[in-house]
Parts: sequence; C-alpha cells; structure tokens
Amino acid sequence: MKYFFAVALLLVAGVGYLFSQGNSYELAYDLYQSNDYAKSIELLENDLRNETRASFSLLMNLANAEYMQGNDAVALLNYLRARSLAPRFPGLNEQITLTKARAGTLPRQTAEGNLLDSLFGLANSFTVNELAIGSLILWLMMWAIILRDRLKDGPRNLPYQAIVPLLVLFLAVGMLFSIRLYALWTQPTAVVMQPTIVRSGPSEDYPTLFVIDDASEVVIIGQREAWVQFRAEDGRLGWIQDLAVEQIDVPN
Repeated sequence: MKYFFAVALLLVAGVGYLFSQGNSYELAYDLYQSNDYAKSIELLENDLRNETRASFSLLMNLANAEYMQGNDAVALLNYLRARSLAPRFPGLNEQITLTKARAGTLPRQTAEGNLLDSLFGLANSFTVNELAIGSLILWLMMWAIILRDRLKDGPRNLPYQAIVPLLVLFLAVGMLFSIRLYALWTQPTAVVMQPTIVRSGPSEDYPTLFVIDDASEVVIIGQREAWVQFRAEDGRLGWIQDLAVEQIDVPN
C-alpha cells in the first residue's frame, strides 16, 4: 500500500511541475506580447535554471526577449545555443545575422574557406544525435543485408549493389560525426559578452592587438589558466580573459 501512495505522490508532483511550467511559459509569452521583456526574461531565466536540459523553445523565447530588450550578446548566445539543438530551423540563421548586424559584429570579410572548413560547416548542419543515429541505422542495414544473405537457402550471392552504397554513406556520415565531435570538444563556439582588449598572448604583459566587441562569435582554439585563445569569424587570432566569453555548451 505504501508503494501505491509513493507512486501516486510522484505522479501528482510530476503533473504539478508540468502544469507550473506551462503556466510559466504562458505568462512569459503574455509578458512578451505586452512588451514587458524584462519580466519575461526573468521568468524564462528561472525556467532555464530549473531545467536539467534546456529546450529549443525555451532558448528561442529567451533569445527573442533579450533581442527585443536590446541585449545583443545574450540574445546571440541563446540563438546559437538554440541552433545547436535545431541547426536547420527556418529563419534562425537569418535572426543570428540580424543580431550581429545590429551589434555591429557582422564580419565585413570572413576567413578564406577550404575543403576542411566546408566539411566543418556541413557537419555543423546536423546535431551529434542525428549523425550518431544515422550511422547506427546504416550499420544495422548493412548487417541486415549480410545476415539475410547468409541465412537464406540456396546459393549465396551477396548483393554488393546494395552493400557498397550503404558502406559509402556509412563512412561519409561517420566522418561528419567525427568532425562534429572534434569541433564540439576541441573548438567550441563562444560569444564575447563584453567589449574586451585582445592581446597577443595569455597575459596583460603581452601587447594589445585590437578590441573585440560584445556579441562577437568566436571559436575557442586554446586555453591557458584564465585566458583563452580564439579565432574570430574574420580570421583574426588573439587571447582574451575567459570571463569575457560564454561558450555554447548545450549538449546535443
């Protein structure tokens, strides 16, 4: 009997949590519609702290509210986090470009691309989960064909015309999966949260190179103590203090 009451209590608590979350989202949306962006942001940030894993809709709502409030750096951070969960969501890349343009951080020129950069771009158009599931499905399909051929009666004639295309696709998806993981673990994307002096090395003793504006998207390529080395979208390199940047660290 006590187990029944324990399960019932958990169900009631779960329903109450979902109901409160729904009310919170609805209230935040109503506040957004009434142009009370600051209060909407407060509610959404509270929801974000209470969630074990940020949802795409929550990040998008928060980004939109921050954008309307004029907080370009925070808006860009949450747009990029939302993109990491749904990289092909319609209009999201355009909104990211619009945010950078308003902040004045849209690069006039980008670093010259090569084949590797193109592969990185293609890999980033998928989530890690999508590439992992795609690789698994292709692997299982190949083995299903092989096992079917081995278990059938009569002469065995492995259908290479089916195996070879699946193998090529498996290798291609596996390569994109590896690139995606490499970029996620070794070259994470980050946003500069405040205008910051960029130096040629990881210390204030090094010469100043330039000042990077807030709401700038960068790639972290190294770290030493409290300093990170980055590559900007226009190809410039430098070192800034790690407190000035926020990484796009949403798991996907």
